[in-house]
Amino acid sequence: MYQGPNAALRPLHDTLTELAMMLGSDVTVSVAKTMVTFRRKHVFAMIKPATKTRIDFGLALPELDSPPERLIPTGGLAKGDRITYRFAISCENDIDQELEQGLEQDYLATAPAPA
Repeated sequence: MYQGPNAALRPLHDTLTELAMMLGSDVTVSVAKTMVTFRRKHVFAMIKPATKTRIDFGLALPELDSPPERLIPTGGLAKGDRITYRFAISCENDIDQELEQGLEQDYLATAPAPA
């Protein structure tokens, strides 16, 4: 995923992966050819190189009445996809408190049901 022209995106990928893995010991990573997903009981986040200069960091959030401007709807709600919003990440400054709060909210929403 991060060879050739996409190589410059690798540090952003690593930072996002670290953030997701720090949420809890129950986070698992699934690596596919074109994306990486993070899950608990269900997928709650996804990293996907979108262009040579941008990573899309997707979250499985419920419909939001007034999402932050940077949080872009994916159309996932209408299509029935898990990933419903995304952040466009082009530099380290894009990985900010707003993104971290969205990720944590998403992680908490996917907690397994009590036994």
